[in-house]
Amino acid sequence: MARDVAERITAAGIAVGAAFVLGGIAAASILARAPQSVREAIAAPVPVVTRQGDWGLLLFTALALAITGGSVAYIYLLRELWYGAADGSTPPRAMLTAILGTSALAALCAASFPVVFSSDIYAYGWYGDLAAHGMSPYVHAAVAPLDALMGAAVAQWGNPPPMSVYGPLFTWISAGIVRLTAPLGAVGQLDAFRTLAIAALLLCSALAFAATQGWELRRRLVLCAGIALNPVAIWSCAEGHNDALMLAVIFAGIVLVRRRRLTAGAAAIALSMLVKATGIAAAVLLVIDAHAHRGAGALRRAILGATGGLLAVALLSIPFEHGVAGVLLPHAHYAPTFSPQWMVWKILAQLLPESLPAMAIGCTLVVLAGGAIALRGLRMAQAGERSGYAVIALAAWLVFPNAYPWYGLWMLPLALVAIDSRAGLAVLALTLTSAIRYVFDAAYGPGHPAYNLVAALLQYALPLLVLAGPPVPLRAQLQSVVEHE
Repeated sequence: MARDVAERITAAGIAVGAAFVLGGIAAASILARAPQSVREAIAAPVPVVTRQGDWGLLLFTALALAITGGSVAYIYLLRELWYGAADGSTPPRAMLTAILGTSALAALCAASFPVVFSSDIYAYGWYGDLAAHGMSPYVHAAVAPLDALMGAAVAQWGNPPPMSVYGPLFTWISAGIVRLTAPLGAVGQLDAFRTLAIAALLLCSALAFAATQGWELRRRLVLCAGIALNPVAIWSCAEGHNDALMLAVIFAGIVLVRRRRLTAGAAAIALSMLVKATGIAAAVLLVIDAHAHRGAGALRRAILGATGGLLAVALLSIPFEHGVAGVLLPHAHYAPTFSPQWMVWKILAQLLPESLPAMAIGCTLVVLAGGAIALRGLRMAQAGERSGYAVIALAAWLVFPNAYPWYGLWMLPLALVAIDSRAGLAVLALTLTSAIRYVFDAAYGPGHPAYNLVAALLQYALPLLVLAGPPVPLRAQLQSVVEHE
């Protein structure tokens, strides 16, 4: 049966990859029939679909079908692992190997898709190119393209592209990628970012397995497979998004915590902000966990480690901080898009008199609701319920003004830890349906509010149905991430 489990993992992973291959074939067929103007508009080293109207909708549909097919295999696999992975006949590492191997295969299949729906890797290349040439990516100023990569970035974003919002570690990594892969040209440089993201996703899964040593085998495997074979997570990494890199740093910190090195682990988790600032949420959750489950001594060590990490981040990120103060904040404007805040705003705009600020009222209501839900989740987590962390994740998603699909990578571990609760299943569903967000940019942009509102509502329909479903019994109390002494 152990071998059978490994075979089922392999079959499901191959099915996820096959779904991307079939979707890619459909997308290639659509492109072959598209007008020349559409093919020229998306032509680039890595083609990006942006506001291509009906043709953009068709190309998104090909991706949506691929993700839907992959999701069926993914959910089936999680169910099989939950109910059939603990028979003891298959070595756990053999199953982990199957998860990582098939995830890598599925990611390669996703990377073969003929188009992508995000230009972020072009921004990464721009930032790395600037740093490689001794210029700061935290200064928003036009620069004459110095090579083909910078020219491609300007074609996607204009000149200058937005100021970098990423930490110095990612800037250093980006500069290294640009330098090392320069002989490969712009395509090779961009593909290197995609390769890094895929490798980071595999590392997240492996570190999650290491961090949960001592847990039920089925929980460990569901967590690892749930991360590595989630179709939207795979697609996000195939597009090159750096969120898995941030998550890998967080998991490395959790491994240290589980090995009784709480201070060092807390510091490492805080250092994830050197990739992306949202890593601070993981540090906060660790402090909450230590306070709720380990007592005053663990709390002091967690705070000490997190504070040390934050101080290091603050010192290393001074150029970024100057950019935030001098560029982002003076020119910032609040513009929720394709999110719960955006939906409530658009609905209130139709109901309220024009004299009332519908956006401010709608966003405030959603943020207040999100805060109330987060407090509820916090109380649940402190009481030892796994689902409390999934409730916190739901609250976070609710208050995101613009929730992109790759944000689901941040939420995925919290959903999988609470997979046997309605909240966990709802967050898991949201990580899959979040792919609908792509249609906003791929097809019509903000020009069709009614169409976009319907699409956004579809994004939240399945998670809401899961939340409204029958209760899922919680069979075990939450095991703290902080190892007992």
